[in-house]
Amino acid sequence: MVKYLIVNADDFGICEATNEAIEELALAGRITATSLMILGNSTQDAVRRVAKFKHLISIGLHATLQCDHLSTAFLSDLPQNIYEETKSLTAMKEIAAQYEKGRFYGITFDHLDSHGGTLYQESEVNCLPVCLHFCAAHNLPFRYPKNADALIDMTPHPLTERVKASQFEVSDFAEKKGVRLPDQVLSNHHPIENIASYEALKKFYLRILRGLPDGITELYLHPSKPDSIHFSQDSEWQKRVWEYEFLMDPDFLETIEEENIQLVTWTEAFSK
Repeated sequence: MVKYLIVNADDFGICEATNEAIEELALAGRITATSLMILGNSTQDAVRRVAKFKHLISIGLHATLQCDHLSTAFLSDLPQNIYEETKSLTAMKEIAAQYEKGRFYGITFDHLDSHGGTLYQESEVNCLPVCLHFCAAHNLPFRYPKNADALIDMTPHPLTERVKASQFEVSDFAEKKGVRLPDQVLSNHHPIENIASYEALKKFYLRILRGLPDGITELYLHPSKPDSIHFSQDSEWQKRVWEYEFLMDPDFLETIEEENIQLVTWTEAFSK
């Protein structure tokens, strides 16, 4: 077996500082994928940057069903946080609208994931089958782990027993629909107050890399720069700056080489 790693930078389009960070990381070979927020404050800036690196990394749709850091209304004219009261078909209406808007911008998406992990919360468990139908219809891999033990590592929100119990059903349904899923989905969900320093965050991620199992793993982060408009307004933004610094740290690629990990895009991962 081989260790394949997708390194995905989320929230492309949320602000220009994040867009700049993701562009630099893509051109430097530090990430293999990013996910575009169609409703972001700086989506147009992100779309302009894509031409410089779209041949290097995957571009996915970062389906957005909540209102944090957004200035654009939902495309399907649904109010406030969709996931709080939504039904599966209305959520998919919004995802489809965001997907088509990306196509209008000239983006060819090759995977789908969820901003804020909203599709993995209990209120949205019933959305997953419809979401998988959408992925099957558009030939999109989806961010959801085949490995049940990995489900707890992929969202900052507490998982109820209902969500945990649904993992096998979702994974089995995805297989029947031909929707490709990574084996593991990993990230760091500790709030900034629980991360003592950059070195602590770096140690966490290096431990993940050194313990990476065989198969396909997605590691997703939210890299940005300190000149973001959100840096002074959101204390959590420091973590994003540290994640950018980690991806640029020489120890990141050195550890990947030492552990015989193959960096892959979403497309490459599922063509092996």
